[in-house]
Amino acid sequence: MVPAVRIPAAVRTVFVGASAIFIACWALAGFYQALAPSLSAAELGHTGSLFAGFAVAALVAPSALGGPLTAKLRPRAAMVTGSTILGLAVVGVLIAVAANSAPGFFVASVIAGLAFGSAFHGGMRTLMGGLAPADRAGLLSGIYLFSYLGAAIPAFVAGELISTWGLSTVTRSYGGLVIFLATTAIVIVTVTARRPSPMAHATTAAGSLE
Repeated sequence: MVPAVRIPAAVRTVFVGASAIFIACWALAGFYQALAPSLSAAELGHTGSLFAGFAVAALVAPSALGGPLTAKLRPRAAMVTGSTILGLAVVGVLIAVAANSAPGFFVASVIAGLAFGSAFHGGMRTLMGGLAPADRAGLLSGIYLFSYLGAAIPAFVAGELISTWGLSTVTRSYGGLVIFLATTAIVIVTVTARRPSPMAHATTAAGSLE
């Protein structure tokens, strides 16, 4: 029962890109859970607890649908598509907040939630597909370690910075971080997709020996 994180050599390169989108997705979720109620009151002009709850649910609830909606896409395609839409949706959220538009905020948040589900599940399928059962537990531990740290640490830092930076500046900076991570994931995953994987090399070598 001792926890162990093991990243198989075959997926280590793509794991870097996938980790970037895992952190981006969960950091955004952490921001909504921690600061969306304050944001809805300060920037959108709604102080009620019901509105605050809807502000959080607008991102979290649709995330459960993003994976099934893109299940027919190839894993990498689902991850890249989700990452791209996530970045654009966060831009939409920032624009809506700057314009004090509650409808715009909710629409962009729902799109971001769907993109979260697509990117996260696409990343999971990309990494887990083709691995031996014995390698999956350690990899899954690594995925959730990065995901939960991504949810907790940026949200904590953002909360600490509000007193000096202000909520608006923190929101813009946080959004910029998520966009940067999503873009990084797209670049790394796209580049690694053009390279033969260690699994492919191993299979080719085994075939030549036979």
